[in-house]
Amino acid sequence: MKRLSVVGLVAAVFAAPARKVEPAPAVRLRLMNETPFSLESLKGSVVVLDFWAPSCVPCRTSLPAMDALQRKYEKQGLLVFSLTLETCATARRSTALSLRDRDA
Repeated sequence: MKRLSVVGLVAAVFAAPARKVEPAPAVRLRLMNETPFSLESLKGSVVVLDFWAPSCVPCRTSLPAMDALQRKYEKQGLLVFSLTLETCATARRSTALSLRDRDA
Protein backbone atom coordinates (compact mmCIF):
# COMPACT_ATOMS: atom_id res chain seq x y z
CA MET A 1 0.00 0.00 0.00
CA LYS A 2 2.87 2.40 0.82
CA ARG A 3 4.43 1.84 -2.62
CA LEU A 4 1.10 2.60 -4.31
CA SER A 5 0.70 5.79 -2.27
CA VAL A 6 4.16 7.07 -3.23
CA VAL A 7 3.61 6.24 -6.89
CA GLY A 8 0.20 7.95 -6.75
CA LEU A 9 1.75 11.05 -5.20
CA VAL A 10 4.43 11.24 -7.88
CA ALA A 11 1.91 10.64 -10.66
CA ALA A 12 -0.34 13.38 -9.28
CA VAL A 13 2.56 15.83 -9.06
CA PHE A 14 3.78 15.25 -12.60
CA ALA A 15 0.30 14.95 -14.17
CA ALA A 16 -1.32 17.92 -12.44
CA PRO A 17 -2.27 20.81 -14.70
CA ALA A 18 -0.26 23.99 -14.27
CA ARG A 19 -1.90 26.46 -11.91
CA LYS A 20 -0.90 29.46 -9.90
CA VAL A 21 0.50 28.44 -6.54
CA GLU A 22 1.60 30.45 -3.57
CA PRO A 23 5.36 30.46 -2.95
CA ALA A 24 6.67 28.48 -0.02
CA PRO A 25 7.49 30.56 3.04
CA ALA A 26 11.08 31.64 3.56
CA VAL A 27 12.67 28.76 5.45
CA ARG A 28 16.34 28.62 6.35
CA LEU A 29 17.83 25.33 7.53
CA ARG A 30 21.13 23.53 7.94
CA LEU A 31 21.89 20.37 6.03
CA MET A 32 23.37 17.37 7.84
CA ASN A 33 26.85 18.58 6.88
CA GLU A 34 26.03 21.94 8.56
CA THR A 35 25.79 23.80 5.22
CA PRO A 36 23.17 26.59 5.32
CA PHE A 37 20.20 25.96 3.05
CA SER A 38 17.00 27.81 2.12
CA LEU A 39 13.85 26.72 0.32
CA GLU A 40 14.12 29.88 -1.78
CA SER A 41 17.05 28.28 -3.62
CA LEU A 42 14.64 25.64 -4.98
CA LYS A 43 12.26 28.09 -6.66
CA GLY A 44 10.67 26.48 -9.70
CA SER A 45 11.53 22.92 -8.62
CA VAL A 46 9.19 20.09 -7.65
CA VAL A 47 10.03 19.38 -4.01
CA VAL A 48 8.82 16.76 -1.53
CA LEU A 49 9.34 17.73 2.11
CA ASP A 50 9.25 14.67 4.36
CA PHE A 51 9.03 15.56 8.06
CA TRP A 52 10.28 12.83 10.41
CA ALA A 53 11.63 12.13 13.87
CA PRO A 54 14.02 9.39 15.01
CA SER A 55 11.53 8.34 17.69
CA CYS A 56 8.82 7.75 15.06
CA VAL A 57 9.08 4.19 13.71
CA PRO A 58 6.87 4.82 10.63
CA CYS A 59 8.92 7.94 9.90
CA ARG A 60 12.20 6.03 9.99
CA THR A 61 10.66 3.24 7.93
CA SER A 62 9.73 5.75 5.21
CA LEU A 63 13.32 7.03 4.74
CA PRO A 64 14.36 4.28 2.29
CA ALA A 65 11.17 4.92 0.26
CA MET A 66 11.95 8.63 0.11
CA ASP A 67 15.51 7.80 -0.98
CA ALA A 68 14.17 5.50 -3.72
CA LEU A 69 11.70 8.16 -4.84
CA GLN A 70 14.52 10.69 -5.19
CA ARG A 71 16.70 8.28 -7.14
CA LYS A 72 13.87 7.25 -9.47
CA TYR A 73 12.67 10.74 -10.39
CA GLU A 74 15.74 12.96 -9.92
CA LYS A 75 16.36 13.12 -13.69
CA GLN A 76 12.87 14.58 -14.10
CA GLY A 77 13.76 17.25 -11.52
CA LEU A 78 12.19 15.89 -8.34
CA LEU A 79 13.96 16.85 -5.11
CA VAL A 80 13.21 15.07 -1.82
CA PHE A 81 14.23 16.54 1.53
CA SER A 82 13.66 14.77 4.84
CA LEU A 83 13.43 17.30 7.66
CA THR A 84 13.82 16.72 11.39
CA LEU A 85 14.31 18.92 14.43
CA GLU A 86 16.88 16.52 15.87
CA THR A 87 20.59 17.21 16.08
CA CYS A 88 22.70 16.32 13.07
CA ALA A 89 24.36 13.45 14.92
CA THR A 90 21.02 11.89 15.90
CA ALA A 91 19.62 12.36 12.40
CA ARG A 92 22.73 10.81 10.78
CA ARG A 93 22.59 7.80 13.10
CA SER A 94 18.87 7.19 12.46
CA THR A 95 19.22 7.66 8.71
CA ALA A 96 22.17 5.28 8.53
CA LEU A 97 20.25 2.63 10.47
CA SER A 98 17.17 3.00 8.27
CA LEU A 99 19.17 2.73 5.05
CA ARG A 100 21.20 -0.18 6.43
CA ASP A 101 17.97 -2.03 7.23
CA ARG A 102 16.76 -1.37 3.68
CA ASP A 103 19.90 -2.96 2.22
CA ALA A 104 19.84 -5.96 4.58
